[in-house]
Amino acid sequence: MGDIIVFALFVVIFLSAYLFTQKNAVQAFVITILVSLYLPTYLRFGPIQYSTLLGYICLLCCIVYFITNKRNKSDNIILSKKLLNMLMIYLLILFVWAVLSDTLFKEQQLSYLRTTLRTFAMYVFVFIYIKNKSDVTNIYRFISGFLFILTIYGLYCYVTRTNAIVSFFNLLYNPDDTALAAHMLQERGGLLGRIQGVTSITLEYAGQLLVSFFLILHYMLNVKRKITLYYVVLLLLIFINLFFTGSRSGVIGLAVGVVIWIYLYGGLSFKVKTRLTTFFVCCYLFLVYYSSAFAEYGDYVRSVIFFWEQSDTIGGSSFDMRLTQLEASINMIDNDFTSMFFGLGADWVRQYSMSHNGLHPVLLGFESIVFIGLIEFGFIGLFVVTYGFYFLLYWFVKKCHASRIVIIMIIAFVVFQSFTGNYTRQFFVCFLLVMAKGCYLEYSMKEKQLKKHK
Repeated sequence: MGDIIVFALFVVIFLSAYLFTQKNAVQAFVITILVSLYLPTYLRFGPIQYSTLLGYICLLCCIVYFITNKRNKSDNIILSKKLLNMLMIYLLILFVWAVLSDTLFKEQQLSYLRTTLRTFAMYVFVFIYIKNKSDVTNIYRFISGFLFILTIYGLYCYVTRTNAIVSFFNLLYNPDDTALAAHMLQERGGLLGRIQGVTSITLEYAGQLLVSFFLILHYMLNVKRKITLYYVVLLLLIFINLFFTGSRSGVIGLAVGVVIWIYLYGGLSFKVKTRLTTFFVCCYLFLVYYSSAFAEYGDYVRSVIFFWEQSDTIGGSSFDMRLTQLEASINMIDNDFTSMFFGLGADWVRQYSMSHNGLHPVLLGFESIVFIGLIEFGFIGLFVVTYGFYFLLYWFVKKCHASRIVIIMIIAFVVFQSFTGNYTRQFFVCFLLVMAKGCYLEYSMKEKQLKKHK
């Protein structure tokens, strides 16, 4: 029964995209992949998870694509090969690290490498099958419509403290889940429940919303180049949903990104920056001393601003707790030279969480890629493997002549993960590559026009 329903759901998404793209089956499949990233990963087709099946389909399509285009010298092929080479270099780094950490032949390592290969195939597939500006526009428009529906549903979930869609998914595939009920009933600094969209946990939804905010902002300012009421309202809905997830890390990541954009890359004059700063300070003071609405959510907002302090009404990690968790991470790998510098092996944290009901006595849910990077890859690997991946992404999107908003999104997402852990990375990379490919197509079109006028 569940398999039929999930299959029907994907058919509906595909057909909707197929009609939206004027019967372009390839683009419809790309959009279906992107929309599927908003769904819980535990959904299945028979014995196989849908994400695994889509990964293998993408891998097969990529192999066929590069074989049939091996002599093609077009710009799209050359850039796609650069992406492929970058990801292959990272896979090689993972392989070398598995040898150095003496975990190459452990099942956890082999499973991680297989999963990474499928995930990378999805990245490449999404990138190579966006071929023109029309493809980019269709993706943005379809996703923006989907986001509008999703964020309205998020508000409904917060008001009613229910989530019918996730409850239904859990009934079919995850009947032992307790996270949904716990989140909907959790009170956090005035928040009456925490929403999670149609994902399995709130932090996953927070990461999706963070990326979606910059996706829509980039589309409005750099693709459409026109501020419209619809997209302003959509950005506001995304922010409100992010606020109601109760994820301080998501709000902090967004705040960091917006501040960088306004004060460093927004191209605003000193006078305008001063006025904006004054406006933000006045708004905060008004909310603190005069607004009854702020009184309701005041503890939560203060915990976002002063995130290093402990709050009894909010929970979460204080600065002292993070230092304790950092020390615990180091203690787990300081037994010998190999584990100290090269870690305990990729995917160690997930395997530990699965065998210990998700919690560590000190590190709890391993809520930072700093802790995860130290444990799995050691002191050297934290920079080479964990943060090195984001450096490679930065290098690649610069090659694509990406806009400043795209670069800022990378920074904001790294901030988010540094406070939460390895959530929504696949989602982030796929949409980052959509934005990067759009920027490259725009740049390429301008270059061709300049050559014609010479």
